[in-house]
Amino acid sequence: MMHGLCKEGLANKAYDLFRKIEENGCSLDGCSYNKFILGLLRNNDTSRAMQLLHEMVDKGYSTDASTAEKLVNMLVVSGLDDYTMLSCLRGVRLSIFNT
Repeated sequence: MMHGLCKEGLANKAYDLFRKIEENGCSLDGCSYNKFILGLLRNNDTSRAMQLLHEMVDKGYSTDASTAEKLVNMLVVSGLDDYTMLSCLRGVRLSIFNT
């Protein structure tokens, strides 16, 4: 449902739903986080995407390949210098770098 809301450009409603699921005691797994973060990135909601990315990592999850690719591409396109990009990714476990 969150993916569909993001796909329709309703990232705010998707975010509210995401939080409501947690408030109701349902645990969200890495797959849920990845799909939602990817949806936020596709809607250019980078601030929330980065917030949830760090939240996801704090819970012990890693990005999947699609999310990692979109995240890295977004950072490269944004024109950030290497130091700033690395600062944004600090502590983030990207599955493309995991062995």
